[in-house]
Amino acid sequence: MISVEWDTMLNPSVQIMNIQHSKIAECINTINDEIVDMQHSCTHINGLLDQFEQLCQMLFMYEEQLLEEVNFPSVAEQKHLHDLYLKSIEQFKAENYQCHTASFFNGFIKLRVDFLSNMNKETMILCDMFMNNSRGDTTVTSH
Repeated sequence: MISVEWDTMLNPSVQIMNIQHSKIAECINTINDEIVDMQHSCTHINGLLDQFEQLCQMLFMYEEQLLEEVNFPSVAEQKHLHDLYLKSIEQFKAENYQCHTASFFNGFIKLRVDFLSNMNKETMILCDMFMNNSRGDTTVTSH
């Protein structure tokens, strides 16, 4: 599986979110590598999935806090998208006990693509809005 390359053009303008996205990309790459390596146990890979889920939860909590701070017009919709994504991770973990199967591999690709396409796009919109409404917060940097 192709690794996620973290392009600086994708970096959110809010530094803490940049760090969170970078950690998530790193976790995705580790899971990718370990799925194809039959030496790794499914227990180990499931632990990495738990870590991925926790990283997403932290990112989403921070995003939602910022959304409320800047009176984002669709904060409820964004929270709903976050909840759906976290539920998809839970469902994936519940349905996939054998980590070295094509089904597991394909399911993880879907989680990865959903995060990179949908969640990252929403984060960038939030960061742009936050930058426009920022009151000089030191956690904000430009890309």
